[in-house]
Amino acid sequence: MRTGHWVFAVGAGAVLAVAAAGCDSSTKGSGTALTPSGSTSPGSGTPSTSLPSSPAPSTSAAPSAANGTNVAACADGRCEVAVRAGTAIPLPRSMDVEKVKVTAVTSNRVTVTGRIIGNSSFGTCSGSYCNTNSTNGAVTIVLGADSNATQNGLSLTVEHITDGTAIVKITTAA
Repeated sequence: MRTGHWVFAVGAGAVLAVAAAGCDSSTKGSGTALTPSGSTSPGSGTPSTSLPSSPAPSTSAAPSAANGTNVAACADGRCEVAVRAGTAIPLPRSMDVEKVKVTAVTSNRVTVTGRIIGNSSFGTCSGSYCNTNSTNGAVTIVLGADSNATQNGLSLTVEHITDGTAIVKITTAA
């Protein structure tokens, strides 16, 4: 019985498949390589360059934000960005919230602070975890993944959190 190990490496836009023969005595030391299709090719001892007929197994990569890390896209009040602690998010004045900044991203929570423009403040929360606090014009919003908060004209949704980065979606509150 022939055994092998598959190693996939991605680089410069190409996939390189390398197969290494295991403990099969019929190929040990013979200079025969196991190709991705499982056949052997005699010769120099290097693997064949043919790729498997089935697609490579996918890993569950974190989703990406539509606007990447470009928070300037939020200046019109509509964006989806990847943020980390310390990220300032520009918003239009019409949202009645300014100086919005991500102050913390933990494994399951995102904390955002800002200042209320004007004399009134109103907000709502929904989702897996949501907490808002507004005192003396300062607002703090703490959200879990798949949670939403509105504050004045701002609607903030945390779509995903991983490795100190959160994907947030900003829209105008309805």
